[in-house]
Amino acid sequence: VSTVTQGSAAAVPEVVEIKTTALTALSGSFDLAFDYSGDFSMLIADTAYELPERVSVSAGWTTVTTTSDLSTVLERGDFVKIGGEIHTISSDATWTATSMPLTTYHESGCTNCYIYRADNALTTASATESSATLDLNEDVTALVASGEDVLIYDIVNDEATEMTISAFDTNGDITLSEAYSGT
Repeated sequence: VSTVTQGSAAAVPEVVEIKTTALTALSGSFDLAFDYSGDFSMLIADTAYELPERVSVSAGWTTVTTTSDLSTVLERGDFVKIGGEIHTISSDATWTATSMPLTTYHESGCTNCYIYRADNALTTASATESSATLDLNEDVTALVASGEDVLIYDIVNDEATEMTISAFDTNGDITLSEAYSGT
């Protein structure tokens, strides 16, 4: 390994080894995930006709033009993929029935492009500081279970907190293993 430019370290190969043991033969499959990124494969549908939504954004702009009101299917702080670029929906800029704000400039721009969100995004939740309950916008009991970890993203403070699901209440809301310490 050598350094090409003074001050820039060369790449370091990373190897991950996964081992398992059992008393009998193992079979089946498992998912291996890293860093909660998800795969941007969930195509967003046009809310009026339930066809894939087509959007446009000019290079160097943060406003995406839409054909329907996407605020009913996406939330502020969601990560979306438009024209091959991943962006975050702005937490405070104006969002209308025909435009959606991004936090960063779209570098290349695109016209009549599909819009995707990460396939591991569950739903929007309300959390109160020092409470162990997450009030969910929809039932996710078929997607996650007690004992699993979830990443709670606070769009106002741009902070993420990993928490463990302890249980679900009768409304389908999540009880965490400890109180949420975010804001």
